Amino acid sequence: MIIVSVFWILIFGIIKFAPTDAELLLRYASVSKFSAINLPANFAGELPFPIPTAVLSLFTNHIPVNIFLFRLPNLIISLLNLGITGILFSTGAMLIFSGSLWLFWIIMSDFSAAVTLLLVMLILAVDKNIGNSKHKFYWFGFLNLWLSMTSFAGWIFVIIFIFWKLKERDWKTTGMVILIAAYAYFNAVNIYFVSEKTDLGSMVDQRVRYETTITNYKEPVPLFIKRFVYNKPYFWYRKKIIEIGSYFSLEKMAFPGQEDATVSRNLWGSKSLPWIYFWQIPLVVYAITRIKIHKNIVILGGWGLLSLILGNKGDWLANSIGIPLTMAVIMGDFINQSNQRIRMAVWVMFIISVIPSFYHFVNHEQVWRDNRPLVHQTMAQMALRHEGTMISTILGRSFLYYGWIKQIEPEMFWRGFEVGMKIDGVKFDHFEKPIHKGVYVGLPGEFIGNKSDKRSNEFSAIELPGNMKLLEEAKTKDTVSFGNGDYIWTVQVN
Repeated sequence: MIIVSVFWILIFGIIKFAPTDAELLLRYASVSKFSAINLPANFAGELPFPIPTAVLSLFTNHIPVNIFLFRLPNLIISLLNLGITGILFSTGAMLIFSGSLWLFWIIMSDFSAAVTLLLVMLILAVDKNIGNSKHKFYWFGFLNLWLSMTSFAGWIFVIIFIFWKLKERDWKTTGMVILIAAYAYFNAVNIYFVSEKTDLGSMVDQRVRYETTITNYKEPVPLFIKRFVYNKPYFWYRKKIIEIGSYFSLEKMAFPGQEDATVSRNLWGSKSLPWIYFWQIPLVVYAITRIKIHKNIVILGGWGLLSLILGNKGDWLANSIGIPLTMAVIMGDFINQSNQRIRMAVWVMFIISVIPSFYHFVNHEQVWRDNRPLVHQTMAQMALRHEGTMISTILGRSFLYYGWIKQIEPEMFWRGFEVGMKIDGVKFDHFEKPIHKGVYVGLPGEFIGNKSDKRSNEFSAIELPGNMKLLEEAKTKDTVSFGNGDYIWTVQVN
């Protein structure tokens, strides 16, 4: 555990990635939520389930500019998750899980998912004592079950946990969990379901109308037969199968750079990271035939797969974190019962996979990551060097980055937001023509005109109108808005 802790602390210390706007919003909103600060309703709706909100509010009353301190809560949660993995399963499982970019990316980008994983691990750790009212961890287990029911993935886990307790004929625990779930659902907890909402009824009607039209309003197939296919369960099933096939591909997880190899190329690209190392897939398949499949493997595997199937496809990495954990547990059990030669081979493969993957992760941010956070951060830094600046919002919520860089307190931050997107004298909005006198930070196309219709992304300062002067420029590491240029400009308009 010491080696793993040092490794992760070093990685967190080396990484200087700009935070995403979701990370910044979470910090600002969390502090505001638990400080009696008026939080705009549209942002309050973006808060995750209450537990990570409460945890983050305890860490800071302002948003530290130091990126290591900013992500310190993430690091603490990650080490707790890895420590419990080692205690609950095996050292091998902990080491393999610690080398997973899937876990690392969740810890870095989705604090809520990391907290849900911790709650699940705590439930499994005290599972044997949940039904024993005389044990000191009796109520601790139920508390974690209740807290986990404030997230979508947590609910999926609780449902699986209930079915397992029914299988074990633990009627007392099952009844208690069902009562807690009912109470959480109807009263105490605001549940943030993130599964996509689809109007299945309209899909059925649309299909029926389409077929009726092309058959010239004739009925070649009897209506009672059509109902076997044209119904909401069928359309939901078909939609989910298409989604799962498009983004859940073992090939894409192991070789994300092969973007043209399968049907999932529309959701994957060369920027993706290897969420599962290629050799782990056949090893897990083989290991399943050699080890004893215990309860926790079934529960965690079912949790990961069911969360993947039922959840929002945009959140599949966060919801299905149980998949890499299950694989780590299986491989850890296999290593423990294998001879020294096999163990050595597995660890050699593990080391030669982890080192280049994490090197790519740390040193090639511009290759695999969306560059908008870095552009927003650069815009905020450039605006600090000029008074009365207006910052573009063409790429999103740039005001979050300025508030972070300038160390604006949450109360002042939200007050400025409510009075018209003006914080500390800096205005945040799209640039509307004609651009009035002032200093602006944005992309070249906002001053000269978008060139996407010309299939061009090249801009030069000599193209600026006579009343504009380029004060400063910074090159983006990748194209963030085609047709608007690969530079960030600070322009003075006279």
